[in-house]
Amino acid sequence: MSVRGASSSPGIAVALLLAVGCGTRAPEAPRTPSPPAVVAIAPDAPPAPDAPLPLDRDPPALIARELALYERVADAVAADGTCATRATAVEGVATDAAPVIAARASMIAAGLADAHDAALDPERPRLAALVERIAQTGAPCASDAAFERALDHALAP
Repeated sequence: MSVRGASSSPGIAVALLLAVGCGTRAPEAPRTPSPPAVVAIAPDAPPAPDAPLPLDRDPPALIARELALYERVADAVAADGTCATRATAVEGVATDAAPVIAARASMIAAGLADAHDAALDPERPRLAALVERIAQTGAPCASDAAFERALDHALAP
């Protein structure tokens, strides 16, 4: 068969091009396997000495955050507006303070209420003043169920 005849058949032309283009190659030198990579795995390192404790294991830090929570709740309760508006504001504070609320509940559930109370002792006068402010400014909404639920959500242990 001639090349002319091969060019009239596309399949044969492709086969010829492949045969011409695929000459023999020089054999490749055998590859030597590389040694396996050495991976060092460090043992679990202790936490850094300056790493903060989790909030539910750090009573002084938790008390500071709780007092800030009471301040924000007192501000929300004292704000102008209806009981529904105040309840919504208190719920917003509770949502923002969810880590503080969860840490307080975790600390109490873990049997660390005494440590919590001991850390609170020096701050009791400040806490009492905040509770009094919340009670006085929230008195008009004391019978509002949504307002009471919001306060419970934010402040109940």
